[in-house]
Amino acid sequence: MKFSGIRIFTFFFVLAITNSTVSAQIKPKVDERIELTSIVARLAGFNEYGENVFQTYTEKVDRHFAKYGSHPAVEFAKELRKKGIGFDAVPSFATRLSPAPSFRPRVDFAKSGIDQRWKTEDAQKFAVLLQKFYRETKCREFFRSNQEMFRIAEKRFTEIQKKVNFAWFRDFYGERPNGEFHLVVSLLNGNSNYNSTVSLPNGTEDFFAIIGTSKTDQAGLPVFDETQSLPLIIHEFGHSFNNRLIYANAKKLEKSGELIFPQLSDEMRRQGYNSALTMFIEAFLRACVIKYLEKNPLQSITANQVVAYEESIGFVWTEKLVGLLSEYERSRQKYPKLSDFMPRVIEFFDQTATRVPQLKQEFAAKSPKILETAPFPNNSSNIDENIREFRIVFDKEMQESVEFSKMDARNPFVEKPYFDKDKRTLIGKVKLEPNGEYGVVLPAWRFRSAAGYSMSEDFQLYFTTQGFLEPPMEKQFGYKIDNNLVTFVFRKPLNLEEKIEKVSVAGEFNEWNPASKAFEFAKVTEGTYQLTVKSEVLGKPGEKKMFKFVVNGNTWIEPSKKALNVIKNDNYFNLYIELK
Repeated sequence: MKFSGIRIFTFFFVLAITNSTVSAQIKPKVDERIELTSIVARLAGFNEYGENVFQTYTEKVDRHFAKYGSHPAVEFAKELRKKGIGFDAVPSFATRLSPAPSFRPRVDFAKSGIDQRWKTEDAQKFAVLLQKFYRETKCREFFRSNQEMFRIAEKRFTEIQKKVNFAWFRDFYGERPNGEFHLVVSLLNGNSNYNSTVSLPNGTEDFFAIIGTSKTDQAGLPVFDETQSLPLIIHEFGHSFNNRLIYANAKKLEKSGELIFPQLSDEMRRQGYNSALTMFIEAFLRACVIKYLEKNPLQSITANQVVAYEESIGFVWTEKLVGLLSEYERSRQKYPKLSDFMPRVIEFFDQTATRVPQLKQEFAAKSPKILETAPFPNNSSNIDENIREFRIVFDKEMQESVEFSKMDARNPFVEKPYFDKDKRTLIGKVKLEPNGEYGVVLPAWRFRSAAGYSMSEDFQLYFTTQGFLEPPMEKQFGYKIDNNLVTFVFRKPLNLEEKIEKVSVAGEFNEWNPASKAFEFAKVTEGTYQLTVKSEVLGKPGEKKMFKFVVNGNTWIEPSKKALNVIKNDNYFNLYIELK
């Protein structure tokens, strides 16, 4: 496994002397280059740009630009989609354009480090068509009419940014990189965050962190909170120092990378880290972010919680790597800069290469487990409906937060359960009826030990009371196939309380996008919805494709207990379809 030819994204900027000066220099902006390309991608049907999180803005976009859906720029974007353009390739292109209103290439696409999915001739043609789109769709007027909304987003993000101790980075890394950093608030990205690097003719680089708008308030305006946005800023800021350290030592990390990555490839690839080098970049940066949190604790999240989270997503060495960085902090006379300490980091990964199975076992031991349910075991039937209390016993002390997910059965709890004094026993009052089917899902990531480690998998609590007749299991639950047509069928579950405005299906065949218009259902009868599509739209004959039903764009329906076509993937339970 060689590292040659691997594309990496870094963030560099000029770091001033004081924290207040740095914070003042980095001003979050709504960048019209990002907005323009995102709008065209949305019109062209790019699912990742079709989220409607910031609905107040997306509705304005749709109203203004709907009549331009066949514009040459949009039609060409559809062709680009077939060539693999999407996600971070869109801002990679946008940041290589000059600011509004010209939107002309400011660099040579072939020499600027643009995303490798772009062909130079395609980028040049798209730039010309975008300029035409901007002029002919009255885009300038649209942006001007939404300036107040832009300013609100920028101001609210600035309040989060002010909480970052930028001076820590200079102190911890012992140096400051050269370049310029740009923090962009993207209004159409929803839950997605991207980055882009632009190599400039003078040898310096521009680096962009493009942060999506993932939450809104009751007024429909964007909000950014400490829990989600602040760690993201810290992470992206750290890239500017961290990436070049790993990249400079890529050759020395090849041997350990060849051994480690295959053992964790599934976990890494699920997160978009498709090479050993990107794995090392993320692993090292995430450990450095934890060192930041140790010195600059947040109210909403602790360093220990982050250690537990990183290990849960595959970086099983995190606690030990953080410990190694503590050695660096204690030995600054010997190692004035973190770059001086890199031989120890390389040695650490060389040793880790043979210890991954052991580290996985150690992590599994840290994850809390359910020892028993009382007064009866899980999945019991013919339960006495007069029982009024139910207990779930864990093997470790737990955090007090309790949150269930719904399943296609009634929730037995009449009040929110709570942990007893021992912090191991979850107690809940229940109200049961005869002939009843009851159940809830305990999401793994919601139930964490006091040390911050989550359960290793979701737990489905399910039982029935006396007199309940188990319905027949359905092999092809949720769909039927007739020749080359697939009909998805959704029936309102018993436990679903909210009013249904729309139903859609999200799965591997549409990048799990519940906002995809092509996968919205039609109402057939009260409580029943259907969608018919050609089988070839979903995949090839013989393939299995996972999916879930989604109500109102954000309520993901857990698979029914009546379904035989249930599959577990990445700690989630999904339905699957077998294509013929």
